Parts: sequence; structure tokens; C-alpha cells
Amino acid sequence: MQPYFFPYIGYWQLLNYVDLWVIFDDIQYIRHGWINRNRILHFDKNKEFNYVNLPLEKSSFKKINEIYLSENLEKVKKRIISQLSVYKYKKAPYYKLTVDLVNSCLDINSNKLSDILINTIYQLSAHLNIKTKIICQSSLQMDINIKTPGDWAFEISKFLNAKEYINPEGGG
Repeated sequence: MQPYFFPYIGYWQLLNYVDLWVIFDDIQYIRHGWINRNRILHFDKNKEFNYVNLPLEKSSFKKINEIYLSENLEKVKKRIISQLSVYKYKKAPYYKLTVDLVNSCLDINSNKLSDILINTIYQLSAHLNIKTKIICQSSLQMDINIKTPGDWAFEISKFLNAKEYINPEGGG
């Protein structure tokens, strides 16, 4: 599965269900997707969402593991925490826990998108007490021979000698 910036609940449910999780970071980045951004509820009840994101350098036709932030991560982290600070004053019940978690996810000495996303997945997995083994596809140093879109999962599974590949309904 591709890494996402604070993934949706189904990501965690699937990660908790499987024996081995492969972070697929050696694939082309898709602009306007959820890889480097997410939504939080807007503090103004007349609006639905507010976006938090990791600003990126030019990323057209690059793989996820080749992309860097366009700003210093410390600056980005401060901005995201600032976006969350409004909830402190609204007395959100899990505000401190959330801010501590965001800080730990973004507490990494790298401006590389994949490093940040992978650290986030590790940190949140630990917080959720998910014990699944996690590896990165790019660290496998395998040569994927993709003939048609969607073959990547089969090729990675074959390379890892997997007996079964699990994907949610509608997944690629």
C-alpha cells in the first residue's frame, strides 16, 4: 500500500489484519491525492474541513521516495501544530494526545517525503498497538517487471514468496 499522510481508518484496519505490510514508496507520486495531505474538521461550524499538508518541491513524474519537502520540516510541524491549536481552546478531549502524536510522527531528521510518511506509519502503528511487520518496497532492491497497472502487488507478493495477498474491496 502507498504511504499516506495520516492514513484513513481502513488503512489501519488492514495493516492490523495482515502478517506483513509492504509500504509501496517506489511508485509515481500523484498530485492532489492524499499522500502528502489530509483534512481535519474546520473549527468554524459553517465550514467542513481544513487541510494540513506537507508542502513539496516540484514533484511531477517523480516517485514518492524521490520527493522532498519545499520547506524545513520543523517549520511545517509548527504550522500544523498551530492549525490544531484552535482545538485546545475549544477544549477538545484528546487535544494533548493528538498534538503529542503529531509531534512524534514529525520528529524525524529528514526532509524526504517517504521518510516522513514511513515514520508516521511506524509511530501511529506503535500508538495503536499494531504488531504487524512493516517493510518498504524500495528497500527490497527488487526489479519490478510491471506489464499492466496493478501487477505491482502480484510482483511484490511473488518476490516475498507470499501465500496470500489481501486487499480491500475496490483496492488496486
